[in-house]
Amino acid sequence: MGIVTLTAWVSLYGDHFSPYRLMEQTGLSFSEVIERDGTILSTGRHKGQIAPNGYVTTEATPLTENELVDDQFVILLEELYRKIGNQLDEVGIERVEVSLLVNYTGMGQHDYGLKSKRLGVIGQLGADLSISYADPI
Repeated sequence: MGIVTLTAWVSLYGDHFSPYRLMEQTGLSFSEVIERDGTILSTGRHKGQIAPNGYVTTEATPLTENELVDDQFVILLEELYRKIGNQLDEVGIERVEVSLLVNYTGMGQHDYGLKSKRLGVIGQLGADLSISYADPI
């Protein structure tokens, strides 16, 4: 019993960010890709319009049933930092957002913490961190 990370994902944004160029240069792949001036948006305030900025998101997905989201999350963060950490401005990335959806099981007080390794990589990417709590399972 305790707190469990249900989903973890990283999003990259920029007014002059080209996701396809980033993917070509780094070999990274993303679950959602919106190319600035190349994607017509289907939701949001710009619905039906061409995307005004570039955006990608990728989710930390466990490879096996016994693997934890947290394990893949660390691997994902480290790979992003290794491949783009020093080039954020060069590829047009203006904002990095790390999001966690967590859930608690059981009753009473539960604490959620991030180990220094995770916080360090989040900090190195200059990312904002948001943690959302889902309704109990």
